[in-house]
Amino acid sequence: MKKSLKTILVAALFAGATVTAYAQAAGTTGTQTPPPTKGGAKQGKQGRTAKADPMLMLKRDTEVLEKLSLTDEQKSGVKKLKSETEAKLKELMKGKTKGDDRAAMRTKVKEAVEAYKKGLEGILTPVQYADYEKGMKALTKKAKDKKDGGSN
Repeated sequence: MKKSLKTILVAALFAGATVTAYAQAAGTTGTQTPPPTKGGAKQGKQGRTAKADPMLMLKRDTEVLEKLSLTDEQKSGVKKLKSETEAKLKELMKGKTKGDDRAAMRTKVKEAVEAYKKGLEGILTPVQYADYEKGMKALTKKAKDKKDGGSN
């Protein structure tokens, strides 16, 4: 009697474990989404969140500016504006720190980039500036598509 009771008990435990395993497997058929990354931003190498690089923007915009048929005066103005902005950004990047100072630095970098764009707006004609903005958006999209594995 004891032996048959043990057999029944083991069979019941085995059946319960099997049913539980099948129930869990049925819930994980690829319908679950991965956990979101911190802050909702995409993460780059080594788990760091991808951030915009203002120095890269200054390098990329050269390609766009070359397509605008600038006059010599405009080229000179853009070159001066760009070198001033690069110097300002390099100075800001030297003072990288953590915490509240980092947020202040981010604000200053954003202000420097906005000042650069305002300066460009003063140097370029309205049509050239509109073309500049379109070109920069296209470059940004192209870089994003390339990063995301697109074939563009």
